[in-house]
Amino acid sequence: MRPSGPDAADGRSAAGVAGGPAAAIAPDDLVAREGMLDGAIQWGEAEGDDALLLHTITLLLAPLRSGAEEVPDPKLTLHSLRLPVSSWAQLEGQTFELGNVVREITADGGTYPIYDAYGSLRLGAAYHDVTPTRLRFGRRDGCSLALHLDGWLRATDTPPSFAPVEFALDADVQIGPVHVVGDSGGDDFPTPGEAAELATRLLDVGAYERAVVEDDCTVLHPRCSA
Repeated sequence: MRPSGPDAADGRSAAGVAGGPAAAIAPDDLVAREGMLDGAIQWGEAEGDDALLLHTITLLLAPLRSGAEEVPDPKLTLHSLRLPVSSWAQLEGQTFELGNVVREITADGGTYPIYDAYGSLRLGAAYHDVTPTRLRFGRRDGCSLALHLDGWLRATDTPPSFAPVEFALDADVQIGPVHVVGDSGGDDFPTPGEAAELATRLLDVGAYERAVVEDDCTVLHPRCSA
């Protein structure tokens, strides 16, 4: 999952080896315009049998050039973030080192690691791999948290459209709600009663407003206006 440092350090990429240099995306090219932090309580094949609070961070970036084209609306997403907290309020001032294997699953005769975070960068119709290595949350201002993200970006197309790049970016992320999803592979959400039990067990419910049902899913919005 993690791009190899030497691949980036020696100035080569798979495209270069195959017969032509890959385009470059410089670390300073990644600039966040706005962001959102959401949560979900769920379980499933990837998550495991026990319910977990997982977070997703979505960053809308400034226009980014990919090869000869400029993508006006790139989007960087970190999902399945396993952060050892029970509410958004516990993130302020915290730093998390990522890239750890938390469990393994067996599928198609093989064993595969599950990491504590996954990420992608959408450029037009293509999705490229983002490996977050560190999250550092700063001060909160109302319903917004300062965020510093370190990570690696690696192209998924063949040949690669750009060389691997190590990056760091800063963003202000809006604190969003927690959805009680339940079984991520199932067809139905937990009932309001079941969702209330899960929320009481996994969340600091004092940091959230009273649960509401939206599109059949129980949702807890943050209590963060003060």
